[in-house]
Amino acid sequence: MFVGIIILLLSGIIYAVAHKNTQCSGGFASMAAFHDMQARDKQNAMETIIEIQSEKKWKEDENGKQT
Repeated sequence: MFVGIIILLLSGIIYAVAHKNTQCSGGFASMAAFHDMQARDKQNAMETIIEIQSEKKWKEDENGKQT
């Protein structure tokens, strides 16, 4: 029985490593929770970076470039 548990755990680890690139890194809820855990100055910095990146993306979309 102990050997069966070890094999099951190892197969789970191998599966997770093999499929790590296909999984998403998180959704909106996880980003919002991460944002709320940061200090206020870090929150402001994160918001500024996100706004800058979204403006660049909008400009690329308007120019017809694929992102």
